[in-house]
Amino acid sequence: MCFSRSSQPTVNSLFTKDLLAVGYGNFGFKEQKRGMACCWSIKNPMWPERIYQSPYGVTSVDFSISSPNLLAVGYHNGTVAIYNVQSNHNTPVLDSSESPQKHLGPVWQVQWIEQDRGTTGDDRREILVSISADGRISKWVIRKGLDCHDLMHLKRTTVTSSKKGIEKEKKGEALISRQAPGMCFAFHTKDTNIYLAGTEEGLIHKCSCSYNEQYLETYRGHKGPVYKVTWNPFCPDVFLSCSADWGVMIWHQDNVKPFFTFYPTTYVVYDVAWSPKSAYIFAAANENRVEIWDLQISTLDPLIVNVANPGIKFTTVLFAKQTDCLLVGDSDGQVAVYELRNMPTPTESGRGDVINVLLGPKAN
Repeated sequence: MCFSRSSQPTVNSLFTKDLLAVGYGNFGFKEQKRGMACCWSIKNPMWPERIYQSPYGVTSVDFSISSPNLLAVGYHNGTVAIYNVQSNHNTPVLDSSESPQKHLGPVWQVQWIEQDRGTTGDDRREILVSISADGRISKWVIRKGLDCHDLMHLKRTTVTSSKKGIEKEKKGEALISRQAPGMCFAFHTKDTNIYLAGTEEGLIHKCSCSYNEQYLETYRGHKGPVYKVTWNPFCPDVFLSCSADWGVMIWHQDNVKPFFTFYPTTYVVYDVAWSPKSAYIFAAANENRVEIWDLQISTLDPLIVNVANPGIKFTTVLFAKQTDCLLVGDSDGQVAVYELRNMPTPTESGRGDVINVLLGPKAN
């Protein structure tokens, strides 16, 4: 099954619930065109249920958890907008276009987060978080409008060697390079006060919502922009990342270096996603193929490989929850839905520690 639009812009982000939301945009320096966000139903792959057009490309989309009718959309011009998909109106109910706190660069990710407000974990509120090329990670709260508060100002770092060969980290001094463009983030599955942020520098920073100027930790391994970072749904200390450096890396949050690195091709890896049914299965989308890895079977070769047609680049992957389907977006503006067979159930997946059970001494 394939969802497509005749304009064929790049599919850059998607998220599924009862509907599938897809963002479209073309982000070449000389080829920026109008964008749109569409809501598709699996029952009708020929035409979307909702179309939200914009003068700017759509860079990210996400449905609200507590109010699934609300769709957040991030745009290439820095705007964050919220649409009510239950309404027939194609204008946002709220947006940041007139806000003095709007982002000044592309919003590469938006995500609704249910955050603990008390010590018991029973009192939770939902916030909308965004990350932008302007170096800011911001949270948006719906009151009379969209109220913005910056969670973090990402700063560039440089590494220099002293005479003794010891690496020292220092902040860039030039004002023009002081901000580090943010690319992606992931909130911890258990402690929603903690999150990871991937940057254009190739660094992954561990951050706290309680501090907006200081990193808790910095993870070094990638040599290019980090396009995706995501926590393992079964092992809360483990996370996965991908980069323009062709690499996919698996990390433990207590170690600043990756404990497993994959370079399966010499192509940019745009997206990775953990399976919601197994701690050992993940999917990766690079420029010329989609891969599914099962680390219990092999850490050298992917279990499944799907090669793109000539001239097409895969841009996004997503495991559909509650089903055995994988959704894949590409540069031709299409989203393909693949059925995965013989997938394990969550109870069969072995919710044990990926590091100790699977990798053993290598992780130490």
